[in-house]
Amino acid sequence: MSVLDTFLRAKRQWERWRRRDKRAHRNKWMGPRHEYIHDMRAEKWKAFRKARRAWRKVRRGKGYLTPHFSMKEFDCRDGTPVPAYMKSALRSWCHTIGEPMRSKFGPLTVHSGYRTWPYNRQVGGEYRSFHVYTIRKAYPAVDFSCSRGTPDDWGRFARRQLGGRG
Repeated sequence: MSVLDTFLRAKRQWERWRRRDKRAHRNKWMGPRHEYIHDMRAEKWKAFRKARRAWRKVRRGKGYLTPHFSMKEFDCRDGTPVPAYMKSALRSWCHTIGEPMRSKFGPLTVHSGYRTWPYNRQVGGEYRSFHVYTIRKAYPAVDFSCSRGTPDDWGRFARRQLGGRG
């Protein structure tokens, strides 16, 4: 589920609880249930505000692809930024693999994303490495690790997310 979907879902829930709360004020007979509705509404409002803050961070264009991943994480380690034409592919990777994997296995550390040709040779990368994004623009290569789980678990989960082509 994308950040926008989460935000819209929380907004719809908030509107439902607000309508329910208004009904509770009109109907004085609801009594103790009103306190329960008020507490529940306060908790949901906190979740809604958190989702809204996360979405604003992405929308402001501060280099964030999703609430937890920025473009700088995928830059080449020699200081070269990721080409602009790869932004949509990286955003797609973050939504399909990065965010779901982060929610399941904990915080995710990106070790290598984009590489320039000279840097790829320097680190001993393959000649036709997918880290050199000029070769294959459809989907980026990203090396990462998570705080929980094993590399086998991460690979299985990623293949499942990609429909068997991970």
